Amino acid sequence: MIQLNEKNKLKKGEVSNSRSREMKISFEPWRVVPVPDVVDRWYKQRRSEIYEYPKKAIPVLEGFLKKYPDHPVVLNWLSAAYENNNQREKSVPLIIANYQKHPNYLFALCCYALYQIRENNHEIVPELLHYATWLGDLYPDREVFHISEVSIFNRVVGLYFIKEFQFDFAREIITMLRSINEDLAVISVLEYDLDRASIAAIQESDFF
Repeated sequence: MIQLNEKNKLKKGEVSNSRSREMKISFEPWRVVPVPDVVDRWYKQRRSEIYEYPKKAIPVLEGFLKKYPDHPVVLNWLSAAYENNNQREKSVPLIIANYQKHPNYLFALCCYALYQIRENNHEIVPELLHYATWLGDLYPDREVFHISEVSIFNRVVGLYFIKEFQFDFAREIITMLRSINEDLAVISVLEYDLDRASIAAIQESDFF
C-alpha cells in the first residue's frame, strides 16, 4: 500500500492547489461492492477473458446478469466485455443503466463519464464528479482506494483536462500515476490522447 498527496481540485473549470492530504492505495484484491461467490470465483479464474477473449466471457456474464439483475459489478464487467468485442450497441445501454441505477458506484460513474467524453460531452464531467479531481473529495468517508479505482478515476480526469486543452494538468496526472506504477495501462492511454491533442492544438494555432 502506498500513499499520495492531493494536488488539484476541480472547481467548475478551475484548478486550485489549496489543500494537501494523503490517500492510501491498495494493490490487494478487495471489493467495495459485495459480489456473489460464484461470480467472484469466475472472475478470479477467468477475468482476462473480459479483455482478451470477450466472446468467451459474454455468455457467462449474460447468465450472471439474468441471475443477478441490476448488480453493478456484473453490469460493469458485461459492458466491458461488449466494448472489447466491438459491440457498442450493447455496451452503451448497460453503461447508462448502471450509472442511472448506481450513481455512487465509482466504476459506473467513471464509465458513464468516459462515454460522455467519447460523445464529445466532456463539459458535463466536472458536474458528474462533483468538481473533484481527487478520490478523497468524491468519497470523503474512505481512506483507502484500490489501484483500479485510482486508474479509472484519473483516466476520466486526465481525459477531461486534455479535452479542455489544459495539458499541464493532464501531465501532472500522468506523472502522479507513473509514481505509483510505471506499467499502469492508463498511462499509455492518457499519453496517446495527450500527444494527439497537443499536435491538433499546434496545427490549429499554425492555421490561424
